[in-house]
Amino acid sequence: MTESSSLFSFQLPSADPIGKLRLSIGSLGNGNSHSDAVPSAAWIGIGATSLMELVIPTVSLIMTVGTESSKMFDTLFKKVKFIAPTVYSIYTVVKDIINDSSNTGNDVKNMIASLADRIVSTILTGSEFAAELAAILSTEELEEAIPVVGWGLKALALEGTVAQLAQTVGEVIASPRVVDFELTVTMDASISLIAEADDGQQPEFAATAAYYIVTAQYSDNTTRTYRGVIPDPKAASLSFELKNVPVGGKATFLAAVYSKEGWLVGGGKSDLLDNLLTPGKDQLVTSVNVKQMLYPLNEQTTYLHNQLLVQQDGQYSWKETVESPTETAENLGTGGSGHVLENLAGLTLNSNMGLLGYAWQASGMNIPPVDGDNGDNLQLYAFKNIAYGPNPNAGVMNTPKGFNKAPLLAYPQLGAETGAAEYFYLDPTGDSEHGYHLRRIKPINDPSVPQSSPDREFDLSAGESWGRFNLLPASMAYHSNGYVVGVNPAYPVLQILRIPSSGQLDDQAPWAMITLGPGTREGLLLQPELVAIAPNQTVYVLEKGNQRIQAFSRGGHPVAAFADPVYPYWISLVNHDAAQDVKYLAMSVEIQGHIYVLSQYGNGYEADQYYLDIYTPAGSHLVTQRGLVAASMAVDLWRNLYTLNFQQISSPTGRTEPSVSEWTPSTPRKDGIQ
Repeated sequence: MTESSSLFSFQLPSADPIGKLRLSIGSLGNGNSHSDAVPSAAWIGIGATSLMELVIPTVSLIMTVGTESSKMFDTLFKKVKFIAPTVYSIYTVVKDIINDSSNTGNDVKNMIASLADRIVSTILTGSEFAAELAAILSTEELEEAIPVVGWGLKALALEGTVAQLAQTVGEVIASPRVVDFELTVTMDASISLIAEADDGQQPEFAATAAYYIVTAQYSDNTTRTYRGVIPDPKAASLSFELKNVPVGGKATFLAAVYSKEGWLVGGGKSDLLDNLLTPGKDQLVTSVNVKQMLYPLNEQTTYLHNQLLVQQDGQYSWKETVESPTETAENLGTGGSGHVLENLAGLTLNSNMGLLGYAWQASGMNIPPVDGDNGDNLQLYAFKNIAYGPNPNAGVMNTPKGFNKAPLLAYPQLGAETGAAEYFYLDPTGDSEHGYHLRRIKPINDPSVPQSSPDREFDLSAGESWGRFNLLPASMAYHSNGYVVGVNPAYPVLQILRIPSSGQLDDQAPWAMITLGPGTREGLLLQPELVAIAPNQTVYVLEKGNQRIQAFSRGGHPVAAFADPVYPYWISLVNHDAAQDVKYLAMSVEIQGHIYVLSQYGNGYEADQYYLDIYTPAGSHLVTQRGLVAASMAVDLWRNLYTLNFQQISSPTGRTEPSVSEWTPSTPRKDGIQ
């Protein structure tokens, strides 16, 4: 190519996609080379370099043509048929000299002199070379130049110019014989991080997710790392573009999601894929499914308020805020007129569908009682569902009528062991003689269902029962093997109902088994206030009278579930203030068996009268958080805490309701993470 050229194009020999290309370029140097290319492959390059760096300058010096020789440069390099054999001739000269150890090393002057002499004697004096020069240079230039026959003599005069040439050529001589250049073919890539979800849940990232790191692993053992911010953890996915990623081979993309403290709270990886443009796209398009990871729990864990359920413009939404509601039990009212929140009857959670269910009592519900027509000014109990995913409206269901006693909800926290999960509420309109019946309900979690749809109302029609209790439970839990367990502090017994395979007429429904009795040893109860089911199907009963949590099988037999060799059947509860009466508000067990207990001391009018205690699966007390104000709570699969608040809000239809909050645990800080 000519001296004015800046682009050199060539055709790659392979039809297969090429991600990297190595150019091995031969130089005039004789230094050590780290290239594994065969040196002989570079001799043509060495010959061409010699022609440019030594032959042409030598001709210019001998002919004293100087800068006027640009015509010769430009013309010579267009004559391929002349250049090719000339370069080959020079390459044989250069190869012989370089392979002669006496002309290598630091003796640059001797090497250049030997090379110049050989070039003059074997190449420049040839008739073909002279003829080409005669055709290139004008007659005047040729006459003014030293005759070709005198070039051999002129070579002796070249000795004086060696020092000048050495300044420009010396570095070339000492450079590696072969120089490698690696060219990487690149493309753009579009990566989507998709939050995984179980069953009917709405997908979302960990509530504490703050940023992600994506590592691209290529089949040539190279990696590249990319980092970005997660602006909204409630989002189901996020996408980003990577510029100039390598092309070719195979690739796997690994995603890690971290809290702001640098704790890993989610991760996943893509399939092994061809690292090429996606067919029909101008970039590589792929996705990584990200699964949440459990937050760590330790003695320093603190739950922080993260989101609050609010209603605005006829829709529910999650409002991100670190400020929790300030209302306490003191803010509960009484009376049948107006809109007054009066009592809170519990909160339950289902991880399969991502639902929260809760019950409360209020006036101004704008619904009739189940046994009457006018409920505008009555104090009634109601229950409802919301989705705890990004869109709470997707799971909204309401009761069309109210109750005079508190209904309880029995949802499987982690799903059913066999078959589809069932969802129930306890109908409180019965009595001890005919029983309190378990009724089935069919929740939804579907944003496409209009809020005004009849499908968003619970079917409260009586007539089909899934079992009944003799004593009205105050706390109830769903066992994944198809049982519902209930307790009431007024009765030192455990009621265990095996759910039938199908619904029955009320008068034919099976009764719950009543077991246990009063006492302090294992297998006996005093004031059983709360019941919960552990992931390993152990039944936990919290006894206010014995100040303990006792473990039972689904058949009502005591289970040695804890590590204490003396008292393996129960764990003792921490008492924060023996001078005040304690009310245990809620108990929930997370996926690995940690037990959460929410309690209220005294009248509950002050925030510091509320305590959240967490116990390890082995039974030891882990941490206490004072001042977490709520009437009930439940823990999801990822240890996020949901609370039923004393704060009053209005539904889109004007119904008096409590608010709900999401709390997330603090995560330990990792060294080096900013």
